[in-house]
Amino acid sequence: MKNRKLIRRLCSLTGIDDAYRDHRNEARAIEIGSLGALLAARGFKVEDAAALREAIAEITNRNGAFRVPPVVVLREDQPQQIRIEVPLALLDKPINWRLLKENGEFQAGQFLPEDDLVREHDAHAVCALEFGPQAGAGYHWLTISGPGDAGDHRVRVIIAPASAYEAVTDEAPEWGVAVQLYALRSARNWGMGDFTDLASLGSMLAEQGADFLGINPLHALYPSNPEHASPYSPASRAFLNYLYIDVEAVPEFASCEAARLKVASEYFQDRLATLRACDHVDYSGVAFLKQIVLRHLYEYFVARELARNTPRAEAFLDFVEQGGAALEQTCLFYALYADNRKASREGGWQRWPGQLRDPESEDVASFAEQHQDTIRYYMYLQWLADEQLQAAHAAALEAGMKTGLYRDLAVGIDSNGADMWRNQGLYCRGASVGAPPDSIALQGQDWGLPPMEPLQMQTEAYETFITDLRDNMRHCGALRLDHAMQLMRLWWTPAGRPSSEGAYVRYPLDDLLGIVALESHRNRCRIIGEDLGVVPEEIREALPREKIWSYKVILFEKDDQGRFKRPVDYSPRAMATLTTHDLPTLPGYWRGSDLLLREELGLFPSLEIKEQTWQERIADRQALIAALKREDLYPADMPEDANEMDDLPAELLLALERFLAQSRSRMVCVQLEDWMGVLDPVNVPGTSDEYPNWRRRLPDDIEDLERSHILQRHAAVLKRSQQAEHEQRAGETE
Repeated sequence: MKNRKLIRRLCSLTGIDDAYRDHRNEARAIEIGSLGALLAARGFKVEDAAALREAIAEITNRNGAFRVPPVVVLREDQPQQIRIEVPLALLDKPINWRLLKENGEFQAGQFLPEDDLVREHDAHAVCALEFGPQAGAGYHWLTISGPGDAGDHRVRVIIAPASAYEAVTDEAPEWGVAVQLYALRSARNWGMGDFTDLASLGSMLAEQGADFLGINPLHALYPSNPEHASPYSPASRAFLNYLYIDVEAVPEFASCEAARLKVASEYFQDRLATLRACDHVDYSGVAFLKQIVLRHLYEYFVARELARNTPRAEAFLDFVEQGGAALEQTCLFYALYADNRKASREGGWQRWPGQLRDPESEDVASFAEQHQDTIRYYMYLQWLADEQLQAAHAAALEAGMKTGLYRDLAVGIDSNGADMWRNQGLYCRGASVGAPPDSIALQGQDWGLPPMEPLQMQTEAYETFITDLRDNMRHCGALRLDHAMQLMRLWWTPAGRPSSEGAYVRYPLDDLLGIVALESHRNRCRIIGEDLGVVPEEIREALPREKIWSYKVILFEKDDQGRFKRPVDYSPRAMATLTTHDLPTLPGYWRGSDLLLREELGLFPSLEIKEQTWQERIADRQALIAALKREDLYPADMPEDANEMDDLPAELLLALERFLAQSRSRMVCVQLEDWMGVLDPVNVPGTSDEYPNWRRRLPDDIEDLERSHILQRHAAVLKRSQQAEHEQRAGETE
């Protein structure tokens, strides 16, 4: 490939790493062709040397008067100082600055660069502008005014706390349960779990002593395409999936005769019975029934509440105002998606007619004006979902939980969705996020998610990142960051190439950590970073420093000899769990049904790897028994050979939970499906249509769960084991 030096220089400036360490910690170089393809995916003309030089000059801002970053993230416990580059010709002239603080107050000053000269660089001096600690945490705007034609330069100044919010008043550990909300069954839901089920389960668990209830991402999907079911490939991370609304709990339902008659009809009740009986969520069926009734409720709301300007109408209008342009554009997108349904389903908004692809176009403005009622209907759905999620979190806290709901923020968005459409310049359309090759996925992984452009994130002063965090910290006490390495780097693969030909692209780690810290304090939300897989040393060091909790899956926690780590070796600031949504259930793991499924789906890259994986599973089952014995937790009346137990015995599951609860980690989490003996996984990574991902329902109603005493039995084990371990350690400390 031509222009190798220029390509490598531009890669360095734009954060594309030309090498990395793989899962074996071996150094891997990235081919120049892959580097060039990634630059091309980001819009650079890699075949044109002049264009590459121009891009390099623009990024380094060699021709600028002042060189001022668009955004600076500082910490409260560090000097409030910004570094700028000033032309040498202006070194003897005063420069004015004015800080508009978030609270509306001003702070102003003047500095002479010659007094703060650090070094010369490209006919510029690097100078320090310091405005003192009184600015305080928050989002501020700094204006720097230079003499003559130097002009004004605006900088967003974000001042963050030293670390994230923890809300730990003592060292007492917490335990909780993780569920896929859509998978919940109940006698009253409409074929998938909803926010009322969430509130009911939270209250049940709280009564048994649970401190939190973890849930899958609740991100908005596609009202007009309900079969797009993955919560990790959302249309928008900023808003909610309306299918979780409990229609009969909407206040308008009690007095809307049309809606009540519709639901009471024989046809409707027959359809509900069919949906409730399904083993997998019938998203189209659920959406069809909910949309019918929600439309009635919306029309009733407009006629009885909005038309009369009632307090409920005012609450809705306040929600719309707070949602701002993001809410309006997202609901406009949904209206456009529905109006262009055929094109939308075939290729997303990229297949829409001409100007409709541009949210700022006249055609879009004209469409919005003509479809205000539809747009407001989608706003109404978002409002209802937000109301019910808030009520579910409040119910969990009221029932005694310390943390309440524990939410999940997906690592990315679907390229056909609202977030991409309304903010196209922020995302790279020519690449997707995934993972490099490893021992299982020899060709790597492509998650099909368009990555955010780090340079554009800075240009927009991190606004989208901030709002995504803020919106997902609503109505919860803890938030899981899916793939926490996203704060530092993501594996990008150019479109049309295999994942093995990708590379890591770096993100501004310190800036993003500062924003996470600020938003976590403002929302009083603990942060858990999912740090599984290949974790760079920078992330290992940053998470504890930032008081971001780690994520420990016992099945992965082994020493160099392949033995499972002892509970005492776990980090205190961590959530420890037995398995996750991307792994088999424990009953499925023990039986090996997940491996049989992978074989059936053709997911083993080779016969050698299949046999190796089976041997590792056999060894791991025996190693789990050894780990339990070492802690004196293995039931005395059970076989010592794992091969003598085809299925996971109930007593062995309880022993594993005792092991988990005795770890030093101050949060431990179990999966509800393990208690119910579920074998099938909720998701099989690497599949789409081959397996019904994100659809498998739990076998029993949550009401039956309470009556069967399963909750009580497992809760008692977790409570007793955690409490005993906590008291023992407290005694050792004394």
